Order: sequence, then C-alpha cells, then structure tokens
Amino acid sequence: MHDTALAGSLRPNPWPWMLLGGVVFAWGAGVLALATAGGFQQDPGQLPLRLMAGLAVPVLVGVLLWRLVPAIRAWTESWDLAVIVGLQTFRVLGILFLFFWWVGTLPGLFAWVGALGDIAVGILAIPTMLAVARRNAGWQGRVRWLTVAGLADFAAVLGVGILSQAGGLLHVPGGADTAVVQTMPLIMIPAFLVPMFILMLLLQWQRVRG
Repeated sequence: MHDTALAGSLRPNPWPWMLLGGVVFAWGAGVLALATAGGFQQDPGQLPLRLMAGLAVPVLVGVLLWRLVPAIRAWTESWDLAVIVGLQTFRVLGILFLFFWWVGTLPGLFAWVGALGDIAVGILAIPTMLAVARRNAGWQGRVRWLTVAGLADFAAVLGVGILSQAGGLLHVPGGADTAVVQTMPLIMIPAFLVPMFILMLLLQWQRVRG
C-alpha cells in the first residue's frame, strides 16, 4: 500500500501540460481569427503597431504570469533546461524566409537577415544544448550567449522589416515589401512563433541567472 501511494505521488501531473496546451491552442486560434479578419493589417507606410502588439503582448503576459504566480514559476523551474535550450534548434527553419524571397513574396534583405540569423541561432543551440545536458565547463556562459544572440536576431529582423515596408528606407521601389507579414500565413511567425521563442529565451536566461 505504501509503495503504491509513493508511486502515485511521483507520477507526473499531466494537468499543467494540458492547461498549457489549451492556452497555446487558444492563442494560435485567436491569432488565426484576428488575421483572417484583417486585424493585423495597416496602411502602407504606417508603423506596424498591430503586428508589434501581437508580438509584445504575449511576451508581457507570459512574463507577468511567471513573476506573479508562484505555482507557474515553480513548475517552469522543474523543466529540463537542456530541452528548453534545444527548442531554439527549430529556428533553422528560418531558411523558409529564402523560399518566400525566391517566389517574390518577401524583400531580399529582410529574407536574408531573417534566414541567416535564425539558422545561426538554431545551429548554435545544438552545442549549447549538449553542453547543458552534460554540464560541461562554461555551459552557463553558452546559454547566456545563445540568449543574447537569439534576442538580437529578433530585434534585427524587426528593425529591417519595418524599414523594408513600402516607403521605408530599405524598400526597393517596385519590389516586394513586408506588408505580407501582416497577413496569413506569415503573421503566425511574429504573432505566434516568435513570442514563444522569446519566452523560452527569457526562461533559460532566468534559469542560468538563478
């Protein structure tokens, strides 16, 4: 009887993960519905405040919940840090930016900055993840460098994206601009995927800092 009770107490609780999955699903569905209704679109030449809000609001909400709800903070601190770091490897899929440039959907400079930055961070995440898992010497520093590189890449892409919209300093007259990022399916990158990556970067920074 005692062994059975002990085994039950050690069994992972699936409810937090189910709740997290529900929140992520609702978030993605909300972005999809809003984008379908044109909620992120603005007139050419305007600062893309709606898109920027779609990126910033989820990050701010996540940070506030982490800081204000001890249960959430304690739960995330139980996550495997190597897995958190390893999630950044998926950023190698940023190579898809080059596909959208090749078919004429995105401007070249924006696509190349986005692709090369994401690929570099994704590749850098592999040895960093292994260093964390093995607790190699200097693994904390590796995580810090990965975090800085990951956030700097997003900042660079956002800046180049704003300057590459119609009428922007980096826009080539007659060429593609970044207005397409305000519509489906590309809006899912800045309003859904990027905030999740940023939250994981902030979490891994806090874990190393803690």
